[in-house]
Amino acid sequence: MKLPEITEHTVWSLDECANMAERVKALPDYWINRGVFWTVGAATYQDPPHAYTGIANCANIVLDHYFYSLPVFKHLMSELNAIYGAKVVVMRDFARPSFHVFTDKANGLHGSLHVDEPYKRLALPDGWHSPTSFTMAVELPKNGGGMNYWSNDTLPIARDFHQDDKILPPPDAHLSYELGVLYKHDGLFYHQISNNHRAEKDDFRITLQGHTVTLPTGDVLAYF
Repeated sequence: MKLPEITEHTVWSLDECANMAERVKALPDYWINRGVFWTVGAATYQDPPHAYTGIANCANIVLDHYFYSLPVFKHLMSELNAIYGAKVVVMRDFARPSFHVFTDKANGLHGSLHVDEPYKRLALPDGWHSPTSFTMAVELPKNGGGMNYWSNDTLPIARDFHQDDKILPPPDAHLSYELGVLYKHDGLFYHQISNNHRAEKDDFRITLQGHTVTLPTGDVLAYF
């Protein structure tokens, strides 16, 4: 069994994570309710394609003002350039990489088993390639948080899988997140947000989420 490759890159300090988490929590008016969690801005897999662009462009104004104008986000973009070995860009009509917010509202619920294919819902230029995903936690519940995942030998991508927690095999691996560490992978394997421990009433799970594709120009587009 060959496990998917997940690379780890320390990007933000613990203090920077704490500051970003407090900033997210101070802006609840800009959270978009997704049922049992929130996103700060648009998300390809949550917003219908016909509405995504409008939501993204409106939310990007907020994200640029409160986050992307900060030195810590400029540092993030610089680190992404180094991680990808290319110029990483954000663009109009594509949501900025932004945050998931979970509270104890999600107790007892499992993350959906999925493969990352957000590019199927976007109008990308011909010739794009090399999709990836990344996650970085800025605050975690007291009992921790992470991701369960399976190898493509266990759950082949081509398989017509119907989600049913009762028939899921146990995960092949579990990744426990560390604050400020960016986890990068191709997303082309089954994985889920792990919810193995109950969150306390004042717990938050806040993660920076992003996807990328390499454009025909060689630049890497980062989006959510």
